[in-house]
Amino acid sequence: MPSIPKPEIDETVYEFLEMFRQRPGIYLGSPELVRLDSFLSGYQLALSRHGLAFRAASPDFTDFRDWIAARLGCSNSTAGWYHLIRSHSASEREALQRFYEFLDQFRACGGLHVA
Repeated sequence: MPSIPKPEIDETVYEFLEMFRQRPGIYLGSPELVRLDSFLSGYQLALSRHGLAFRAASPDFTDFRDWIAARLGCSNSTAGWYHLIRSHSASEREALQRFYEFLDQFRACGGLHVA
């Protein structure tokens, strides 16, 4: 049985993440990737619990984990994007900066895997 699409809120995941980039202290307290990951996971869970989803955007953010794994040479890893980025960063603050650098690259290439 095909799944029924959930009603979408008037915001894409990228618009949501941009708020954090602009003012991480307001939303996260401390600019750490673990805090962004936790906030995003909780927000997505709340949307799902209420039968909602982010407005569709391209590339699909669900492909970001696989893109990061390929980009970092960890294609066999089952770790999520947070753990992949954090394991290649010296600190949580650096990991947050790298997340946004990777996110910009992911969007610029349309989510296509890097060679």
